[in-house]
Amino acid sequence: MKRSILLLIVIVSLATTANAQWVKTNGPDSSGIVSSIVINGTKIFAGTFGEGAFLSTDGVNWGSIDNGLSDSSLYSLAYNNSTLIAGTSHSGIFVSTNNGTSWTPSNTGLPATFIYTLIVNNGIVYAGTDQGMFISANNGANWTAANAGALYDVYAIAIKDSNIFEGTYANQIYRSTNNGASWTSAGNGLPNASINAMVIIDSNIFAGTNGLGVYRSTNNGAMWLLKSNGLPTGAFIWTFAVSGHYIFAGTLGNGVYISSNYGENWVPVNTGLNGSDLAIYSLAIFDNTIYAGTYNGYVWKRSLSEIITSGIDETIINKEIGIYPNPAKENLTIVNKSTTNQSYTVTLRTIQGQQVLSKDIKLVNTYSMDVTNIANGIYILTLQNESTQIVEKVIVQH
Repeated sequence: MKRSILLLIVIVSLATTANAQWVKTNGPDSSGIVSSIVINGTKIFAGTFGEGAFLSTDGVNWGSIDNGLSDSSLYSLAYNNSTLIAGTSHSGIFVSTNNGTSWTPSNTGLPATFIYTLIVNNGIVYAGTDQGMFISANNGANWTAANAGALYDVYAIAIKDSNIFEGTYANQIYRSTNNGASWTSAGNGLPNASINAMVIIDSNIFAGTNGLGVYRSTNNGAMWLLKSNGLPTGAFIWTFAVSGHYIFAGTLGNGVYISSNYGENWVPVNTGLNGSDLAIYSLAIFDNTIYAGTYNGYVWKRSLSEIITSGIDETIINKEIGIYPNPAKENLTIVNKSTTNQSYTVTLRTIQGQQVLSKDIKLVNTYSMDVTNIANGIYILTLQNESTQIVEKVIVQH
């Protein structure tokens, strides 16, 4: 069964944030939904559902790149080893080795015609199709079926180490540990809704559902729990994007939401978006910019640092921890306000997600972190153990 493109029209209340908003680019300005975005350096590629593929080299202006692309309904894009790969809704796979100047069909070994998603991992291309998953080790020149025991419409794929997860139309997630040779069910706790999107951060696996919000598993899919605090009731989650430990969720009709604490809380970051632009079908992040593809055929963009430093408040889920001084000059002190000792992995990252410090500590009363060799700037401090995740923004200012 083919997944239909949906538009959920809702009235939303936008959370206004000074000096932080989405900016509309000059295209693609198509009559087709921007279903996918993939970025390679300065080149931003957008796939649309009905108007083919587009290229921007400045993040503002767009040009059509359709020569040889006989199917203009693109559902997915991927870039791997100088090859641009497009998944269509009727004609399988097309590839381009010259950044979209020309395209050729590439369906050897691939009987499926509807390509819902494309993922690249360690040089291998994984395609979620209307006939299960297929894998290519040569940029789509040949495809091998990886659907034994899981012959379903595969909408979403997420990979970590030897674990491959696929989200399906059949309201289920499957897991393979042998590169798709066999699959087992990994959907205990999931609702009766198709899985539209998946992403992995550290040991956290997220699944976006069709009208029932976000679910998270911390044990390789053995159990899933609802993590939709702050999301609208009945949220359709269509796409995810990740920067460091920040996760962005694109919804159909409610815009973009961000979580800074592994899905425990979600905050809307929609200033500048309105109307049909709140139907988000694709998200992509490069450097300090997040891009969103919308229902009305436009790509919007916004500064990540604006969102992270101005667009959200830190949501600390354990108030038994104190952190001072902030800003910190030489040392940052972590205080245990509880009556029991705690062990944490402490991580300090830039707002772009680059890790600058990681250490396992046993927090009895206080712990002093030396920041004298850390550059001035805004950082994200995370304390995590098996039961708790604490996230806070800190400033280093010498």
